[in-house]
Amino acid sequence: MEAIDHFLSVIPLPAYSPATGQLKLEIESAVQRLEEQCGVSLCSCSSSSSKIDLSICAKMAYAMVHLDRVNDAILLFESMQERAASQENVRVQVLALIERGILLRSGMKEVESAKADLEAGLRLAQDHLGDDLNEFFQLNIVERGKFELGWLLFDKGEFGSAVEYLKAGLAPHIIYHAAVVHSFLGDAYRRLGELDLALEHANACVSLGGGRQFNGYTLLGFVYMDRKEYKQAVGSLREMALAAGEAEIFGVESFGWWAAGCFALEHCSDCDQAVDCLVWSLKAALRIQGDLQLQARRLASANAWLLNCLLVQQHGRVISEFFGECDEDGGAQMVLPRSMQVLTGEAYGLLGVVMLSRGSLDDAYEYLDRGISLLPGDETKLLFRFQHAMGMLLSRRSEHDKALQRFEQCTLLAPTERDKVSSYISCCLEVKSCLDMVRAFEMFGRIQAEHAALLETDWDLRVDVMLGVGQCLFALGNNVQAQATLETAKETLEARERFADTRLGAVYSMLFLCYVQSNRFSAAFELASRFQSKCGEDAYLMLYHGVANRLLGDNEASVKTLTDLLEASKDWMLRYSTLSSLAYAYRKMGDLDSALDKFDQALEEIPDDISIHAAQVYINRAGVFNDRGAEQQRKGNPVPAMASFEKALAEYDRAVQIMRRFGEWNLQDLVRAYAGEAVVHFHMKNYSVAMLKLDSATSLVSSDDALLMGKIKRIRASILATEGRMEESASEAREAALLFADVQMKLQNMESAWVTLLDDDMKHIYYFMQRISSEANSFVDALLWAERSRMRLYFHLADQALRNSTPASPKLLDPLAFDKDDHHAASCIKEAVAKAGYNSVVVEYAFSANHPLSSLLIYVVHSTAGEDFTVRFKRVRLQEFFASKENKVMGGNLDALIRKARTVIQRESHEAEAKVALGILYKLTVLPVWEHIEPHDTVIFAPQGTMSLVPFAALYDGSEGQFLVEKKNVGVIPSIRALRRCQLHQDHHHDHIDEPSFFVAGDPEPMGLDQPQLPGARKEAEEIAKQLGVDALVGAAMTKSSVMQALSSASVRVAVLATHGLVSPAYPHGALVMQGQNQQQGFNELTVGVTSSLRREVDLALKQQAVLHDQVLTAKEIERLEKGIAARLVVLSACQTGDGVVTSEGLLGLGRAVLQAGAACVLVTLWKVDDAATLQLMTGVFEELNKQHTIVEAVRFSMLKLIDSGKPIRFWAPLVALGSPTLRISLAEEA
Repeated sequence: MEAIDHFLSVIPLPAYSPATGQLKLEIESAVQRLEEQCGVSLCSCSSSSSKIDLSICAKMAYAMVHLDRVNDAILLFESMQERAASQENVRVQVLALIERGILLRSGMKEVESAKADLEAGLRLAQDHLGDDLNEFFQLNIVERGKFELGWLLFDKGEFGSAVEYLKAGLAPHIIYHAAVVHSFLGDAYRRLGELDLALEHANACVSLGGGRQFNGYTLLGFVYMDRKEYKQAVGSLREMALAAGEAEIFGVESFGWWAAGCFALEHCSDCDQAVDCLVWSLKAALRIQGDLQLQARRLASANAWLLNCLLVQQHGRVISEFFGECDEDGGAQMVLPRSMQVLTGEAYGLLGVVMLSRGSLDDAYEYLDRGISLLPGDETKLLFRFQHAMGMLLSRRSEHDKALQRFEQCTLLAPTERDKVSSYISCCLEVKSCLDMVRAFEMFGRIQAEHAALLETDWDLRVDVMLGVGQCLFALGNNVQAQATLETAKETLEARERFADTRLGAVYSMLFLCYVQSNRFSAAFELASRFQSKCGEDAYLMLYHGVANRLLGDNEASVKTLTDLLEASKDWMLRYSTLSSLAYAYRKMGDLDSALDKFDQALEEIPDDISIHAAQVYINRAGVFNDRGAEQQRKGNPVPAMASFEKALAEYDRAVQIMRRFGEWNLQDLVRAYAGEAVVHFHMKNYSVAMLKLDSATSLVSSDDALLMGKIKRIRASILATEGRMEESASEAREAALLFADVQMKLQNMESAWVTLLDDDMKHIYYFMQRISSEANSFVDALLWAERSRMRLYFHLADQALRNSTPASPKLLDPLAFDKDDHHAASCIKEAVAKAGYNSVVVEYAFSANHPLSSLLIYVVHSTAGEDFTVRFKRVRLQEFFASKENKVMGGNLDALIRKARTVIQRESHEAEAKVALGILYKLTVLPVWEHIEPHDTVIFAPQGTMSLVPFAALYDGSEGQFLVEKKNVGVIPSIRALRRCQLHQDHHHDHIDEPSFFVAGDPEPMGLDQPQLPGARKEAEEIAKQLGVDALVGAAMTKSSVMQALSSASVRVAVLATHGLVSPAYPHGALVMQGQNQQQGFNELTVGVTSSLRREVDLALKQQAVLHDQVLTAKEIERLEKGIAARLVVLSACQTGDGVVTSEGLLGLGRAVLQAGAACVLVTLWKVDDAATLQLMTGVFEELNKQHTIVEAVRFSMLKLIDSGKPIRFWAPLVALGSPTLRISLAEEA
């Protein structure tokens, strides 16, 4: 009895799996003791005639399960069932049937027999036992039987029936963890399509934990997949993988990462996330131990999908032939490689490829090296792939010799001709990286010759070859063929819409440099704009914009763009280019320390300090040192100046030494170095050495490089002038000016480049020619050079318009006639001043914008009875003028004085201070030539630069206590040549208008841009319209379309617009506010149908911009009116219509836009004006025009009325008559 009791106490009930460890030893001992002491054995228990108690037989059966003797246990439970049936012991029958059914399902996989036993046992329990069961039996036998039957039905796919039985598993018994039950139930509901219930059970499984969260996350992933919520599915599968990894179940972890990667690629198009997941899948698969078949399946699946992701990243397409159909446990129906060694080698190699793509070169090298070492020699495809990746890695490390060896191995391993050619191309690129351009070019040539048939059909490889050939040609100085080759590559990629292809960025980058070096600036910037429209913002595009902004003078924008790019750049070449461009921008801004710092950083990025890139940095650093020396020299610090010049020469010498090593394939940089040395020697007064350096530079310049030759001639002219060889200097300078003008003419449709691209060179040469001409007392010649420096874009566009609309004269057909032909230029001046009238005088100003304290050149030009025209000249030395304490009280230079004057004028109660500032301006600009102005009634000022913002009518003569307008009629014109152009427009339109009319509009309602209404503007429009005998368009009637239509009308003689005007960062050249709309309502409507938050922001911004665009009339829109402006007079009665951006081209604003569109004269304002005062001022102008006065007279008399009534300066002084101010318009007669 003791042995039996011991046996019954040792055996756990029930048994679910084989025992291990101490428990197993105890069970074995108990069974042996029972057999020895009591004669109770497995055979005696199994006998149908056995008299042994059924409870002992049950314990023996459970002991067999614990000892992993499943067959014996099944036989014993079968014997027990027969004995219990004969004894009508239903409880034991139920136990035996259920336990045998469980063992048949789980241990023997006899599903049908198991199902029959489980159903029979549960039916007996339900029919005969009812509630007559203790809790232990109910939970551990009956409820467990229901769960096992549910599990069995689930495996058979009978999910509806399975659910009812599986619910039993949620009973609070001791064996089945509820998390597992929830996972089964959730999966069953998912298969039945009841996804909400499935989601509920999946979340319950996750929340219960117990080390089985990965079951819940797996279920969540597939439920979300069925609900087409793919991002959530990927997230759940990632969590599943993490949970399995924490439990160190690496097979499940690998599957989770694999499934997440597949979903991310196929359903989210997130290739980067897919690569992340598949990399982790591979790493988990490599950690699987003890189950080689599972490890092989996991490696095969992850390898194939990771390879696919890499191909998608490289080519933008899925390579479907790598895959078969995959089931949910990640088993792919594919032919596995021959051995685990191959699978493992492939896994390590692919991990290396991924690490390479992420820039982790050390990790990539380790993985690739291990993968290559594991692969046998007959695995040529994999070896080719990974050797090629190793070559790329070594290339990025600048170990070009080792990279070349790897690529040469690839040519032997290549499985196809295409792969072989690809490897040959990589060899060429490594040779090119070693700066052996000639050899690289020859190797590309052999590829083209030996594989012509393949290249003819394979555009992808053809592009690779064309890009490499183009780069070699550019480096060898053959810019023409380089452009042709690269343009073909660009067209090939664009035709196939390969805008995400990184090679397109490289092609655009090289073409951009080719165009700039060939002076094809229009093509260069058009290229950047096109790339932006097709490809959006990327690194290359940001570089283009940074460089373009620098070339176009917007150095602040350039610095911002390039700084943003630098933070994101990892490639050394991109960082080098970005840092160099940043340094250029800082240099242009005068921040020489920052420029040197950026050039130093650029030098550190270059792998080889004796490369051409290093030479370019040395040249640029030399330029900065030269700038510093020149600045120190101007300040009277000769010792530090000479030290800076010596540093510059040392930098140039280093650059020249490097470039000589590479022969003559980079001549342009060598020319830059020689020319730079010449400038430094010029500053050091080594004139003979400077001329020798220029001779060396000239000998290397291509005949078609007008820009570089112009720069050399400009430097030579300065040296010759210093040596007193004035005729030779003038000849060189004139040739330089014509070369620059010729380059500028090539900038078709690139207005910004016209304004600023050649800014420094052209400003310098034109001022230089004025200086040497005036010193030779050739004042007419000096005036012509002053005129040639102004409004060049304006005349280019105006000449184009005239060529299109009128029979052109021979001089008009030559766009450079005014530059080349002095007689033609003088005739234009003569005609302009003659047309302005004998009582008018033009005062034109010029000064060096680079040196604010140099000299102010003043030309006084008027028509005479006995001569064509007379030019009087006066030079005012600004440094001497502002040395006076009295004159510098409002600023120490001309720009500062003008800014201060404008500021104090616009302040209330600052009349006295304003008169002081205006008095200093009068002494500087008018008093020196007053004797030549005084005999004339009208003075027309032609200012330069910031002088365009001076209110000349308000200049104050302190000695007489009078404003200039109290003594003279005052008008303004950008240049005398522009005056003549306005007169031509005036005559042309007068001859072609049969029935002239007037247009007056004001105070649009609602006012655009959320601006307030202007009752004064409305009253002004109504009163002026009344004077003209027409109806004014006010309020809702004043629309943008009606205004544009009126301005373009051939019959409108006078147009008046009274509204808000503004100059802002959004509208730097100015804009007139037109009719608005209910913006909140409009913007709300714009968001309809937009779902993505980012897309919504972008779309809304674009659409808001379009809405706001309709609420303003910009200067650019006025310039581009299809039919131009026929009106003789346009009145822009609004704030700041005479303000804008000051450039070497002149003041770019609304006034200039109106003149360029064809008006003869325009009335504008220089600052923000008072609504009521403007009403009085403008209506007064039209009252005077009705008295047959000229425009400039009408403006004067209206101003005098405000002055006499005691109005402050700020109310009347901003009004300017710009264009042909002596024009007379008889309004009464026209009306």
